[in-house]
Amino acid sequence: MKRRGFLRTMAAVGVGSFGAGHLSGSEPPSGTQSPQGQLTIDEIRTRLKPNVPTIVAAVLHRTLSDKPQSLDTDWNGTFRIEGLLRWSKRGVPEALDFARSWFEYHLEHDRKLTDEEFLKSYGGARSRVIRSGLLPFTTYAGFFGLAFACHKLYQHTLDPRARQVCLDVAEAVLHVSPRDSHGLVAHDDVRFAEFAIPDVAFFAVRALMIASLLDEKVGIVYRRQALYQIRAYTDAFLDRKTGLVRTALYPSGLGPTCWCRASGWLMWALTAALRHLPREHEAFSEIASDLAILADGVAKAQGPNGGLRVLVDNDSTPEETSGTGMCVAGIHEAVRKGWIVDRYRSFIRKGWQFVEGNVTPDGWVRKVYTGWAVPAEERKMSIDDNYHGWIPGFFLVTADEMYAS
Repeated sequence: MKRRGFLRTMAAVGVGSFGAGHLSGSEPPSGTQSPQGQLTIDEIRTRLKPNVPTIVAAVLHRTLSDKPQSLDTDWNGTFRIEGLLRWSKRGVPEALDFARSWFEYHLEHDRKLTDEEFLKSYGGARSRVIRSGLLPFTTYAGFFGLAFACHKLYQHTLDPRARQVCLDVAEAVLHVSPRDSHGLVAHDDVRFAEFAIPDVAFFAVRALMIASLLDEKVGIVYRRQALYQIRAYTDAFLDRKTGLVRTALYPSGLGPTCWCRASGWLMWALTAALRHLPREHEAFSEIASDLAILADGVAKAQGPNGGLRVLVDNDSTPEETSGTGMCVAGIHEAVRKGWIVDRYRSFIRKGWQFVEGNVTPDGWVRKVYTGWAVPAEERKMSIDDNYHGWIPGFFLVTADEMYAS
């Protein structure tokens, strides 16, 4: 892959990138019971289809046991909200009640915060606070996940406020978020000249594609920018010879490693584009072709236990749950919808067995790399160091795909 040096190497790992914002300490928190969390694991399990395992009910139970207002609007909170909403019509209507309470709380509460108070309310990177819409958020890309949760909420309720938040986020991505010299949407507007990571491709592309569905007048503008971003990020990070995704891009060029969640983030960006793109669109086949290249790459790198390693092509690093789940679910959706050829059944089966084997009976997801891109590049193997808010959300989202009817 062609190396492009346009960013400065980070001198130190900063707080608050993708992977920050843990719930508490090095051990998982006990959770606070709320009215929505009174269902037992067994009660939730009886409502789910027979093919859905009890561990899904356990993660749902544990997530519903938190207070809705304890979930922020950064991706640590919005991943959990989306995960819950994906199961609200699959037998757990309490998940919708939880999401509504979360949304109403932040609509009422967040605009009263000063910028500094708002910046302290989440664990992600500090960045510019945007107050032009219904909810304040920042140009830190983790906040683009607001569109994912609010889009699901809008689909369930037709609440126009949820729709408006989706459009507010897309407007920020389109007009406010900084770009680097190659036009890539930046991780944040404080350190955007220090690194670029494929995580941002997913958050930006999916938020823009969602908005393209919600506004007939300017939807094509959102879609064009989404397609520009997916092409730019794919060209920058996907090694089409190996089918693997590089971890980060610095001023000196691409870093040497291929982090498992980098492959997961780019795969989810590609599927987010295809999900809402007409098959006859000129970009569809090109995106699907890149998705197949990436699928081939991770399938060849599958470890002996079914997982992808933290550094996918480095056998000395451990197999990891989140990056494996992202790639398995992404390939599963692509095959199920006919975007790529059905030749990954063994990878999907072994990979999902690995993921499910790392969920405890009481709903904790284990063997998760809890750092982010730059520490992974530095080979800091932080497995299960802190239990981050996005972890149960990630599992619920991937499980929804794996047990799609």
